[in-house]
Amino acid sequence: MNIIRRAMLLSFAAALGLVAGTPARANDFPSRPIRIIVAFTPGTGSDLLMRNIVPELSKLLGTSVIVENRAGAGGLIGTEAGARAPADGYTLTVASSGAMLIVPTMSPTTATYRYERDFVAVGGLARSAFVVVTADTPEAPKTFQELVARAKAAGTVNFASPGVGTATHLAGEIILRNAGVKGANVAYRGSAQALNDVASGQVLFGFDTTGATLPLVKGNKLRALAVSSANRVASLPDTPTLSEAGVKDFSIAGWWGLFAPKATPPDVVAKISDALVKALNDPEVKKRLAVQEVEPFPIAARDFAALVTREEPLWSNMVIEANLVQK
Repeated sequence: MNIIRRAMLLSFAAALGLVAGTPARANDFPSRPIRIIVAFTPGTGSDLLMRNIVPELSKLLGTSVIVENRAGAGGLIGTEAGARAPADGYTLTVASSGAMLIVPTMSPTTATYRYERDFVAVGGLARSAFVVVTADTPEAPKTFQELVARAKAAGTVNFASPGVGTATHLAGEIILRNAGVKGANVAYRGSAQALNDVASGQVLFGFDTTGATLPLVKGNKLRALAVSSANRVASLPDTPTLSEAGVKDFSIAGWWGLFAPKATPPDVVAKISDALVKALNDPEVKKRLAVQEVEPFPIAARDFAALVTREEPLWSNMVIEANLVQK
């Protein structure tokens, strides 16, 4: 009887430990280094972005935060690794709107992860406006309104993007749709070739991020006609927003965010999110991101989750409308 009773007491104590264990572990979090998966090679945009934030984030969390590059398959390998990681807060994933929302819709059989099923939003990292550009020549449109007028007169007009199904490509499709213009995407393998062909006049106009377009705009190779953000961009102060240029009440931006596996304890997510918001508000971090031509996006977990959920149909519907779903 004593043996049975002792076993029952031990089982009861173990059960209590399981119930009470998660909050205790969350309160002690972090007790070891945290790794952040970047699904691209070192030196790429998302890699540099995270490395600009990590020093302050490490300090605030009181542990080492390590960037782990898991490149391959256009970001699929790293993002899927993040989705399948233990849900304990020690493995996080950097993802853009493209990787998190566009790719799973466009490649449903190849990309096995889904945001709502596999991830929980931790917080925003950074965002960037898309810029409408044309050649900086006398023959090219001087304003976005002039570009729209030319496009409507032609019926359909070509535009350049850095690749089929990229956030930049789909943002261009969304912008043209809202402006009442029909456009045909001329896809390139990256921003450099696309923007060079716009600068040389081979394609009338194109879309890309602030960071990609700014060197050619400053070098008088490209003319910035409008930015897609709600407010003007500091490095392009004379360039109107699309809303100012006639596309009323419209704004869109590319973003990068931090995500954790779905079942990560909410208080662990909250602790990381709080540190992330503080890191992004640090003056030195802001300076480093300004050099990268991205805007800090210190939005906490709940609000960031609402944003991702709200934008999911915008991007996925555009993939479907553009006939980009791979069978």
